[in-house]
Amino acid sequence: MKIEPETSDLAIWNAARGRWGVASEDGMAIEELAETITAINHMRRGREGATQEFINELADAVVCNFQIVAMNGLWDQFDVALTAAFARLDAKLLADDQNHRG
Repeated sequence: MKIEPETSDLAIWNAARGRWGVASEDGMAIEELAETITAINHMRRGREGATQEFINELADAVVCNFQIVAMNGLWDQFDVALTAAFARLDAKLLADDQNHRG
């Protein structure tokens, strides 16, 4: 699975890093992941508006974490890891299917 940022995305990420610094952007990524977890819990409890909250927080978390990948030149490694994660999920599904068939 190949994910590569648009040139405009890279420019925005570089501008954010230049303005607020790497440590601040790393901290923001952590915060956005925590907010995404909170939004998932809100959805599980059936809180009104939680689905949109989740979508918004997930988008923020993805942007922040992709920024870290881009700032550190890790796109190729991320691509390999993402492909491997999907392969692991596929293998788990296959094993589960086999376990249920007896």
